[in-house]
Amino acid sequence: MATSTLASAAAAAAQKLQMIKGERHLFSSSDDNIVMKQVIATHSPDGREVDARPLFQLTQDILQRSTPTVVVTPQTHMEAVEDRAHHPAVVGMLEALAYTIHRISSEMTYKCTSGADAHATTLSLFNMLSSYTWDAKVVLVLAAFAVNYGEFWLTAQLHTVNPLAKSVSLLKQVPDIIEHTDVLKPRFDTINNLIKAMLDVTNCIIEFKELPSEYISPDSPDMSMAMAHIPTAAYWTVRSAVACATQITMLIGLGHEYMTSTTEAWELSSLAHKVNNIHGHLTKQLDMCRRHIDERKHIEAYQTLLRLFQAVHIDNMKILKALLYSKDDLPLIDGTSKKRTSVDVLRRKIVMLFISDLDVSHEELLVLVQIYSDTHQGRLERHFEIVWLPVLDRHRPWNSTKEETYNRLASMMPWYLLHDPLQVDAAVIKYIRDMWRFEKKPMLVVLDPQGKVVCPNALHMMWIWGNERKHIEAYQTLLRLFQAVHIDNMKILKALLYSKDDLPLIDGTSKKRTSVDVLRRKIVMLFISDLDVSHEELLVLVQIYSDTHQGRLERHFEIVWLPVLDRHRPWNSTKEETYNRLASMMPWYLLHDPLQVDAAVIKYIRDMWRFEKKPMLVVLDPQGKVVCPNALHMMWIWGSLAVPFTTNREEALWNEETWRLEFLVDEIDPAILSWVREGRYVCLYGGEDVDWIRKFTTALRRVAQEVKIHLEMVYVGKSNPKERVKKAVATITAEKLSGYWQDPVMVWFFWVRLESMWHSKMQHGKTIENDPIMQEVMTLLTYDGSDEGWALISRGSVEMVKAQGKKLIDCLTEFDKWKADVEKEGFIPAMTTALLPYHTHEHCTRLILPGDTGKITEKVVCTECKRPMEKFILYRCCND
Repeated sequence: MATSTLASAAAAAAQKLQMIKGERHLFSSSDDNIVMKQVIATHSPDGREVDARPLFQLTQDILQRSTPTVVVTPQTHMEAVEDRAHHPAVVGMLEALAYTIHRISSEMTYKCTSGADAHATTLSLFNMLSSYTWDAKVVLVLAAFAVNYGEFWLTAQLHTVNPLAKSVSLLKQVPDIIEHTDVLKPRFDTINNLIKAMLDVTNCIIEFKELPSEYISPDSPDMSMAMAHIPTAAYWTVRSAVACATQITMLIGLGHEYMTSTTEAWELSSLAHKVNNIHGHLTKQLDMCRRHIDERKHIEAYQTLLRLFQAVHIDNMKILKALLYSKDDLPLIDGTSKKRTSVDVLRRKIVMLFISDLDVSHEELLVLVQIYSDTHQGRLERHFEIVWLPVLDRHRPWNSTKEETYNRLASMMPWYLLHDPLQVDAAVIKYIRDMWRFEKKPMLVVLDPQGKVVCPNALHMMWIWGNERKHIEAYQTLLRLFQAVHIDNMKILKALLYSKDDLPLIDGTSKKRTSVDVLRRKIVMLFISDLDVSHEELLVLVQIYSDTHQGRLERHFEIVWLPVLDRHRPWNSTKEETYNRLASMMPWYLLHDPLQVDAAVIKYIRDMWRFEKKPMLVVLDPQGKVVCPNALHMMWIWGSLAVPFTTNREEALWNEETWRLEFLVDEIDPAILSWVREGRYVCLYGGEDVDWIRKFTTALRRVAQEVKIHLEMVYVGKSNPKERVKKAVATITAEKLSGYWQDPVMVWFFWVRLESMWHSKMQHGKTIENDPIMQEVMTLLTYDGSDEGWALISRGSVEMVKAQGKKLIDCLTEFDKWKADVEKEGFIPAMTTALLPYHTHEHCTRLILPGDTGKITEKVVCTECKRPMEKFILYRCCND
């Protein structure tokens, strides 16, 4: 009987071995596409959702503890483990899925003992689970395998101490297997390697399912690519579970006598290799998806910061938690007590954010600590709190040297600092760099008790005044005044112009001293400048002012000159002469004493209105509210039409405007406007290359004569008319090449209007991609920035063609080739078409704008290729 049993077992083993060899051909050479079509054909989800994570954690726990290296003896102490099974989510889920897991387990056991083909067994399991999602399928199969595998090793681990386990182990031949553990170790190691790979892939599949749909959609490229590989990953994970189940089943049936052949061991290793490769690929895809999610979260966090700083709050908590890290209950350390604390200690207080990298000078920090200590000395209630907000380079790894530097700086600070300097969100750092213009030098951003920025950098104030409260209070008074609502503009104007003098103003027309009351409830434009105001600029502004008020008893607006003088340089006779010369040209109000402007007012102008060097015209409505941060651009473009010089009026004027020669030239040259009305062809051209000017004007005049058109040419020079432009004008005059503007103010005003158009459009968020006028303005400005000549030819208000340099000369030289098209289409359409072949991909476009670029957007698009232009800072001295 025993002999018969052994023979049957041997026959069964031989049959099984043959089946394994038979299916190896499928494994090694079958087309994966055919296999995957079969697998996908079984997939028919019915919408049921299974939370795979808790079931996976339980399964993972079983498989990681199922190992031949642990055999419990009477002396063994049981390890304290987390009881996952009694978690409510797991209990409910097990109640719903226990029967399904049991069915899968039984199916696997039956198929493995009957010698079924591994691929066929895998497909049968997918058919059983057709209504589940991919992650649920894989976890359910792993759970079913874990039941059998865990039961086997549980019996093995307890058979020496538990009578029931001992009896069951005899039936499963466990003692025999344990006795030959050394012989079987390579097989167990291979199985464990495969199980680890299966768990890794399954975890990846679940992680894909858990990705937040609000940040990444299934249609996104990264996600759709990953989803395309999930069925393959699921198939090979289930296939691997079947292979492992087969090995354990054969061990139980034949004991240690069942020796894995070399080919079987190779198959298990190959499966582990394949599943590991799948895991590697999925991990890369998962990383790409996470990067996509991080980018979306980063954008969302940045937008949240923008909204928070625009909103009105009852306290500063939302702002501070967004800046300092909302997920940590105790994100701060009190620099004095060195104890961790919550953000609540800063509630409804003035908070100064000390923003820096780790490169803070010892001297700078010592002075700030001294001022802070002197201010708070002996006070129970501090006037303000400081928080160090370090801006660290995320592209460079955090190391021990940086940590030592951070700790050294932190040890010197008596104020609040972050418990973890790396907890500052990337969106916060971007906001600090973008909105507060942090680059390298430390800064001190002041937030009021409601979290509103009331001073973008108080560090200069600290260095100048230290703890002298009167200066700080004057600055804070200005901040409060401009935030409040007033019945008239008196408080604002007295704070700006000097409240201690009853007659602080001089009427520029009558030259008599007067009080601020003459400005009560009027639109007031503050002409803010230093003493370096160009003669042309002042002449044009005076002309516009005079034209607007000519013959009127009641003026639409009043201008007051508010000079910003450098307090660090002494007032001398030269400066006084310059001031008096400028003042003598001004018909509007000016200060009786230019030195009476308070330092806090100058700081406010620099900080809040961003004054640097170029003059600006800040418009206050009759209640003293700023309605336009700089109306100078508006005034250059439209003159008195821009009254009352508000941002809304500017937008309304742009909505009415189209690009035409009359708008470009305006009233700079009335003759050109007459030519337009008469239907003549008008050519404006610029540049400083005399040879090009000579060739171009000669060629264009020849072509105009051939086609018999009335053409007028006017030379408009360059935006920086230096000696070379003067030489060009002399040549044009001597050789009678074309017309030109004799008054240099006309040339200056033409280019300053163009630059003002650009600034105005930028302030309204326009680009060449969404605004045709911006496209035209940018083109002319980039022409001016190049070394080549350029020309614009127009007829009436509609037809216009423009080009630059060699393209124009070559096109006009080859006129005979497109001469016939002039008769059919007209001169300008024909020339537009003729210029097309001369436009090449190779170009070097430059946009040069004088003055402050602090408010210029980071992205300026090239008019030629529509790609972002590189930004450089140009310092130029042209002594030509």
